[in-house]
Amino acid sequence: MSEAKDRLLRIAHKRTQAPRSCLTDEIRSRLGEIRLDRWVVPEDMSLGYYTPFWEELSEEERRALNHWVYALTYSRIRNGECYVLETNAAISAYLRPHAPAVAELLDRESAEEVDHVDAFDLARGRVCEVIGLGDWRWPTKRGNGVISSPTAIRGLLRTFGSDYVVSYFLGRGLANHMGKGFEAPIARDAEGCAATRELSLQHTLDESHHMAVSGLMAAAAPELVPGSSPRRGALYRRMFRGLQQGIVRYTFGQTIYKSHERRLSHAALARVPALAKRSPAFRRELVEAHFEATSGLERSRNKVMPRPNRRLLDGAALCEEDRQLWEQELVAGQGNLRFFG
Repeated sequence: MSEAKDRLLRIAHKRTQAPRSCLTDEIRSRLGEIRLDRWVVPEDMSLGYYTPFWEELSEEERRALNHWVYALTYSRIRNGECYVLETNAAISAYLRPHAPAVAELLDRESAEEVDHVDAFDLARGRVCEVIGLGDWRWPTKRGNGVISSPTAIRGLLRTFGSDYVVSYFLGRGLANHMGKGFEAPIARDAEGCAATRELSLQHTLDESHHMAVSGLMAAAAPELVPGSSPRRGALYRRMFRGLQQGIVRYTFGQTIYKSHERRLSHAALARVPALAKRSPAFRRELVEAHFEATSGLERSRNKVMPRPNRRLLDGAALCEEDRQLWEQELVAGQGNLRFFG
C-alpha cells in the first residue's frame, strides 16, 4: 500500500467520525450584519481597485463594487461545489465495492457541500440585496449543464476509470487552491463584515480537509480499484488527452471565465443604484479596465497557488507526458494568474 492510500484511509476513518458544523444556520442568523457600510472582501479585491477609475469613485460606489466581487466570486465557487456534489456521488458509487471507507468519505464531503451551497446562496443573496440586485438571476457558464450532468459523469467513469478520477481530483485540488486565495484574506480581514468573515473562515476549515483529500485521491485512485486504469492503445490515449485538455481549458482557462464574468459585471453594474449616475461608457470602461489589469483577487491567488499546485501535480498518478500536458495547458490559459509562479 502506498503512503498516499494509507493516509487517505486514515483520513477517511477520522473524518467520517467527526461532528459536522452547519454554516447555513450560522449565516442565516447573521444576515442583518451584511450592510453596505462594511467591506465584504478586502478593499484591494474590489472591482476597479487597480485601475485609474478607483480614485474617481465615491465611497458608496466603492462599497458596491466591493460587494459585487463577493457575489461574483462566490457564484463561481458555488457552481464548482454543485459540480462536486454530482461527481462525488458518481465516484462514491464507483468506489464503494472496492473502497467503502473512501466512498463514505466522499458522501461526507457531499453533505458538507450541500451546507456550503445553501450558506453561499443566503450570503450572496443578501449581498446582492444590499447593492440593489435583490432580484438578480445568475446565468451559468455555457456548457455547464452538460458537463455537470450525472449521465455525462458516469459515462466518463465507464470510459476512463481511475484515469478520470485522477484527473477530476487534480482539477478539484487546483480549484481548492484558487478558492483559498480568495477566502483566506476575507477570513483574516478584521476591517470587514464579521458575518461574511466568519463564513469564509469556517468554509476554509472544511475546504482544507477537501484539499488534502483531493491530493491523496489524485495520487492513489489507481490503487483503489485494481485494473481500472485502461491506458490502452493510441485511440484511448488521444481520447484521454482530449479529456484532460477539456478539463483544464473549461475549468481554468481565463479567456472563458473572464468573458463570462465580464458579461455578468456589465449587466449587473448597469442596474446597481450606487452607479446609476455614471454613464454607460464609464461603467463599460471601468469593467474592461478591471478585467485587463491584474486584480487584487489574482494577486492574492498568485501568492498562494504556485507551491501547493506544484506538489499536487507532481504527486498525481499521471505519466510524465500527461503531467507536462497539464502544466502546459494551465500556463497557456492562465492570463494574469500564475499557477506555478
